[in-house]
Amino acid sequence: MNNKSILHRLEVPNRSVALCAGTKITGVGRGRYLAGLAAVVALLPTLAVATPSSGIKSGTVFARATFADPTDVELAVTQGEKKVVAVTDARETVTQEIVIAPGGTTGWHSHPGPVVVLIKSGQMSFYDSEDPTCTVRTYSTGQSFVDRGQGHVHIANNEGSVDLVLWATYFDVPAGGAFRIDAPNPGGCSAQPANISTRGVVRSGDDVLIGGFILRGANEGRVIVRAIGPSLPVAGRLEDPTLELFDRNGTSIALNNNWRDTQQEDITATGIPPTDERESAIVRTLAPGVYTAVVRGVNQTTGVALVEVYSLD
Repeated sequence: MNNKSILHRLEVPNRSVALCAGTKITGVGRGRYLAGLAAVVALLPTLAVATPSSGIKSGTVFARATFADPTDVELAVTQGEKKVVAVTDARETVTQEIVIAPGGTTGWHSHPGPVVVLIKSGQMSFYDSEDPTCTVRTYSTGQSFVDRGQGHVHIANNEGSVDLVLWATYFDVPAGGAFRIDAPNPGGCSAQPANISTRGVVRSGDDVLIGGFILRGANEGRVIVRAIGPSLPVAGRLEDPTLELFDRNGTSIALNNNWRDTQQEDITATGIPPTDERESAIVRTLAPGVYTAVVRGVNQTTGVALVEVYSLD
């Protein structure tokens, strides 16, 4: 009699809920300059350089073991169509906890065998390289799902505002080998923000106008950020704005005063340059993540201004 045991089959329904091309920027508002913007970013040692991870706060391996008896693993995964993942004589099994900060990402990767993932807290945004529509599947606290592994390339992002904590059990890992395989960016899954704007009063010091936005998706997206003042048809407008763009760590990416001073050709090519030469604009290709646009007045001047973000993809 064959002494092999077979794990119970798991049925995982399709949980697609949104498209990459949908709304991608959220949370525009006014507040103190870079208040609370700093975040801890660390790299998980097992996540390598093909498409670098970011915001991985920890990746604790709880256990690594071999089945006591020869074991076959068979999982039926339904994501659009039903696919059966079968492993004969599964090799090592590894259990790991991963903590991903808001705006963090695993980078594109695959696994040698199937993986059962449990969301302990937070929400995961999962993108599949084989999906031509780049449909995001979201998994929230208390949910689980199966990644079929065996070369299936994907990426997982934390597009929420709190830490994402997940537990992963990897099957059929080579003895002493890697349970994650880095993969290059497959393309075709660009992050695209919605066109958004907010208006407020710019005052002196740190009391400035801030537009915070989250660029969602799996790949880079190209945007134009504008600071409008002189052309606003309102009393008390800011006559000479400046614009500075920061990443999630509070690092300045770009600074502009008068839009024709820098990137004039790129800004004009967008078809939506500011109408007044004193207004500001920045064109950038950005990775998915959290960004902040800060509008100030030249020489501490004050007034009403508008900060805008437009997708160019």
